[in-house]
Amino acid sequence: MVTKKRGVEAKIEQPSFPADPFKVKLNSLLLSISNRNKDHTAVWGTDRLINLVDAELRTKFWNQMERVWLAQENRDEQRLEKAVKGMIAGYDALERYAVANGIDPMPDIAAIEHEMVDGSVMVIVKTKGDALLYSQFRPEVQGRHIWNMEEIETMMAGTVMQQVIKIKQLDAGATMVKVGGGSGFDDMESDLDFSKPSTLPKKFNTELAEAGRNASI
Repeated sequence: MVTKKRGVEAKIEQPSFPADPFKVKLNSLLLSISNRNKDHTAVWGTDRLINLVDAELRTKFWNQMERVWLAQENRDEQRLEKAVKGMIAGYDALERYAVANGIDPMPDIAAIEHEMVDGSVMVIVKTKGDALLYSQFRPEVQGRHIWNMEEIETMMAGTVMQQVIKIKQLDAGATMVKVGGGSGFDDMESDLDFSKPSTLPKKFNTELAEAGRNASI
C-alpha cells in the first residue's frame, strides 16, 4: 500500500502525440527520479532511511521534493532540471548518512505481497526469522499480516485442504473460489414470494382431496 506524500508527482506516462514539449521533458526527468528511487529501495528498503536520518537531512530531502513539485506546477524547465538533479543528490546524501552511521542495508528477504479485497496486505515469507526481519525492515506496509511457509502448511493439513491438494496435483489450473456470498447462491435474490397467493397453475383439486381424506370408509 502506497502512502501519498507531499512533493514529487509519481505518475509517469509516455506522452501522447502531438506532445506538449514540457510534459515530454517532465516525464523524462521524473523517470530519472523513479529509477534512482528503485535502486535506493532495493538496497535500503522503502522509506526506511528517511525515518532514520537526522531531522536536518530529512527536512532538506523533503524541501527538495517540494522544489521538484513547484517546478512542475510553474512549468519551469530550467528549475525542474536543477530540482531533479538535487533530488537525485538527496538520495546520495541519505545513503552516505547510512554508511557513516552504521545503518545496515535491507536484508535479502524473499517475500510475496498481496493486497486483499479488504485492503489488508497478506505477506508470505519462507521462515519465522524472515517474518521478523520483514516486520522490522518494512514498517511502512500498512494493514499487513505475515505468514511463513510452516504456518501455511499447518493450515493446509485439514481434511478439506487435503482434498484440494489432490485436485491441484491432478490439475494445476484448478482454482479455489469462494462459496456463498459474492460467488455462491445464498446472495441471489429469490424470485419466490410466499407472502402472496401463488400464481402457479394447480396440479390437483385440493378441495376434492380434502373431502376424500375426511370421508368415512
